[in-house]
Amino acid sequence: MNERTTVPARGQTRGKLTAFRVLAGIGAVFLGGYTLFFAIATWAGADDQQIHALHNSAGVAVYLPLFVVPLIAAIRDPGGTVALFRLAVSASIAVVVAGAIGGTIISVVVTFVIVLALLWLHPARADVLRLGGLDVPLLALVVVAAIPAVVYGLGQADLQATRPVGDPHVEFEHYAGMAGAAFAFVLAGAVAAFDGRGARIARWLVGLGGAALAASFLAYPDHASAIDREWAVAVLAISVVYLAVAEIRARRPA
Repeated sequence: MNERTTVPARGQTRGKLTAFRVLAGIGAVFLGGYTLFFAIATWAGADDQQIHALHNSAGVAVYLPLFVVPLIAAIRDPGGTVALFRLAVSASIAVVVAGAIGGTIISVVVTFVIVLALLWLHPARADVLRLGGLDVPLLALVVVAAIPAVVYGLGQADLQATRPVGDPHVEFEHYAGMAGAAFAFVLAGAVAAFDGRGARIARWLVGLGGAALAASFLAYPDHASAIDREWAVAVLAISVVYLAVAEIRARRPA
């Protein structure tokens, strides 16, 4: 007896793609709108946000390049931006890990579920999961940066778990957010070191995001979660080097 192979109908494929684009749009608007609202309020001088200036600015450095831009790119061209979408997947994993350590797993799991749903709906899911060739110099830079980044992230997650409830940064889960930022750039930087469609842009997003995070540290050196100026300059330097190496490697003769 011949076995019959079930092939998805064209309407089902289109429906799945439509669902993917709608969910990606919702995720981009929610994450981008929420992050920018508080950051713009901070930069505009809102008194109640000045205490959160570093955290709000760092949120832009993380969520825009690692979540919002990849989701918007995926809406336009899912198959041609798989390397960008990997940034969102890796960053969501980092956020969940930070939340689990800091005891905020219920809130951060929402982001993770959204990204998982998008991964399941992604029309080029196999390409997203199938990593291409590895750019060793880029990965080496990430490994060097990972040691202080993970130490910082673990320290911030511990603050989220142990600081008294009266701390406003605990209430708004800002320490967990900074831990997630540190972990996210490590994972995203490592994943972006692998080839894939859109890899060049993905690497630029990681480098620019890291530089923006460093600028946040330099702008608010006396705020909660700040690092010493020397370390902030080091974050900026390695972000610039990551960008330079990525661009030099991209311009190599085929």
